[in-house]
Amino acid sequence: MSQNLDDQTALSPRWPASPFPGLRPFRITATEDESLIFYGRNRAKDEILSRLNSSHLVFVVGPSGCGKSSLLKVGVIPALEAGLLTHAGANWRTAEMRPGDRPVRNLAYALAALQTDADKREMSDRYYDLLCSDESGLWLAAETLAPRAAPKPLLILIDQFEEVFSQISAQSERTLLLELIVAFWAKAHPNLFLVVTMRTDFLEQCANFPKLADVINATLFITPVLRDSEIKSVVSLPPEPYHGVVEPKLVEAIVKDTSSEFGYNPDHLPLMQHALSWLWNKAISDVGLFNSPPRPDAIAPSQRITLTYDHYVTHGGLKGILNEHADELLGGLSEREQGIAQVVFTRLSERDENRYRRSPTSAAGLATLANCRAAELERVVSVFANPSVCFLDRRPLPNEAGELIDLSHESLIRQWDRLRRWADEEAEKVRRFRALAASAGQWQRHERSTDFLKRGAELGVWRQWWKSQNPSGEWAARYRLDGGDGSFAPLDLSKEYLAQSYKRYMRQRVTNWVVGLAIAAVFGAIAAAIPVNNIKWEKNALEKARYETAAARGNDLLDDDDPHLALLLALEFLRPTRQKEVNGWAIEGLAYKALEFLLPKKVYDSLLPKEADDRSIEALAYKALQTPQPKAILSTEAPFPTATFSPDGRLLLVSKGNAFQLWDTNKISPVGKEFNPKGINARWRTIWSHDAQWMIGSNANKETMLIRPCSVDKLREYFQRCDNDVDVIRTIGEGDNTASWPSVLNPAGDKLLSGGMGVSPRIWEIEANRFTLLSRPDPDLQGPVGLAIAFNERGDLFALGSADGSVRIHQTADPT
Repeated sequence: MSQNLDDQTALSPRWPASPFPGLRPFRITATEDESLIFYGRNRAKDEILSRLNSSHLVFVVGPSGCGKSSLLKVGVIPALEAGLLTHAGANWRTAEMRPGDRPVRNLAYALAALQTDADKREMSDRYYDLLCSDESGLWLAAETLAPRAAPKPLLILIDQFEEVFSQISAQSERTLLLELIVAFWAKAHPNLFLVVTMRTDFLEQCANFPKLADVINATLFITPVLRDSEIKSVVSLPPEPYHGVVEPKLVEAIVKDTSSEFGYNPDHLPLMQHALSWLWNKAISDVGLFNSPPRPDAIAPSQRITLTYDHYVTHGGLKGILNEHADELLGGLSEREQGIAQVVFTRLSERDENRYRRSPTSAAGLATLANCRAAELERVVSVFANPSVCFLDRRPLPNEAGELIDLSHESLIRQWDRLRRWADEEAEKVRRFRALAASAGQWQRHERSTDFLKRGAELGVWRQWWKSQNPSGEWAARYRLDGGDGSFAPLDLSKEYLAQSYKRYMRQRVTNWVVGLAIAAVFGAIAAAIPVNNIKWEKNALEKARYETAAARGNDLLDDDDPHLALLLALEFLRPTRQKEVNGWAIEGLAYKALEFLLPKKVYDSLLPKEADDRSIEALAYKALQTPQPKAILSTEAPFPTATFSPDGRLLLVSKGNAFQLWDTNKISPVGKEFNPKGINARWRTIWSHDAQWMIGSNANKETMLIRPCSVDKLREYFQRCDNDVDVIRTIGEGDNTASWPSVLNPAGDKLLSGGMGVSPRIWEIEANRFTLLSRPDPDLQGPVGLAIAFNERGDLFALGSADGSVRIHQTADPT
């Protein structure tokens, strides 16, 4: 049987240095036990223990960022070591591994690490041979490390199993690892337990391996997201032993910002832990304790450490704190170190089909890619791997041949704006190289015919791209862009392909000059015309390149939603050129007339200067004119951005941060600063009433609030002053949480319809502040009202959209 860990008290002197780990997962080391600050996962931990009690294999699956690794490392494993899996005892040994690019080899290293009295390299080779020799290799390894006769169970934790689908360099090792797991499931060793963590978005790839899919179906545990009550304990409880406290207002704000009520966000929990860690470090720094922070096993400081709501909001909440912190660290480096940091973070990040993921790399490989010394790399990495930062993770390579550098969490790629831009630029570089390599491969397959070489403006663009990006062998090897199937080496071939294209282009130029000079030698009377022809040929070639480059740039502007600039660019190139005077060009006309009689037509036509083709520019102009052109683009930072026009169209109400801002639509300028009347949070929708006398919103408790526009000083010039006897801000159903967001007023402004997920809809009489509860006559339609509610224009009907998929229409006069 399994026993609940909550019934016991675990005491340990190994308190972590901080109550919050930051962006990385929780962990237990020789000096710190972070299970002491781990909260909110008792239900999930007990369920996994129950599964292990009846089965020796559990696949722990969940979305990115839900805390799977932390749950196992500081929740389940300490519980096993406390003897809570009673039939197995408390004398556990644990081997942890991540598949990486050689999963079976890394599993062998993890098993060898358990034998402290042996040569690790020799033992890992033995275990590797054992695992490769038989599909029952896990059973055979268990017999060595945890024989059936000895009460010494062994747990193998395979963390981030999705790496077998994304980082494998030896495909045979993936197949072998899957076969080992399937064989172990069919016949489990009594002293061996296997726990595997994997992201849910990789389940579909597991379906490609039928036997593995059967195993997962039988052993699956889906990690639930944290409930609001659990998030409260995660935020408020860890600082207490450290003589600290989190302001209740900050606890509520973080719960709202991380709640999964409107859909799970994989970055919320990592961002929350980072924000709390940053706020903690700031708080102890403000009281002069950064170098000697308070600890549970030390005397309490004279001043209690407080994490405040104001600091959280001032620095932008979850994402704002991360961006500010990361940019500040980067800005503290020298220019050269910033360049090294960009190479490091770009190499450790990867975007594949709009999915961002980590790409761990050896320190030696990073130094080679960044073209820097090991000491320079160490200075940069140490800044971002500092325990108070935790953006980078460092761990020894399994073969003890160096150090592996990794991002602490992939949410850093998505949420640090600068890193996400670097990752996107790198993905575009890979895409363009693959396109060039495909052209080079086609040229190779067609016996290097000159017909397949690049030319003109396209050649110029590609040569410039190659010069600016400078793809190297190390870079190509990362994406397996060199070597391919062995038929050719894309990197070398692409470089040669561009070189041959350029040679052909230069030969074409030389040919034109040679032909011109030869004709000039024969026809001395028209010698002056030939240089003119070559000059015009060169000029028009350059002009054509300008047109094509401008058209490409214009289309990029259209893609970036800037049709104004794209149109101006097109018009600049379409302006009529000045009519050239005939005087001075007579000799040129005479030369061409003579050449027309003396040369073959094909040669003569090749010498005629070609006019630049401006059709691409014309197409750009038409496309720009047909593209919707926004009058203004406003930037907001709210979790749920909203924008709503006042009924007369004069004002636009937008969310900005956690506050509101109003814009004058005629002047396209803000009306005063942001405002936040009576604690109304901009994350919830705020709309205008039909007569513009009220703005309808919600406070932090999701109670409906009516706000007079004239309660905002800057709006008094747009609206008549409020009467003294009229409340400028009203809370409907205050205190009983009955008027829940969203709400809408009828056109007459005397009735309010309120709804919300899981809340019964109500019709309110505004002046009397009383409501009619809308019952449902059909018991089959007893679903909660959703977020869609509305009056019609006359106000005699209203509609309710329910979560059961129905839309119900009621008469306002008789709502029941």
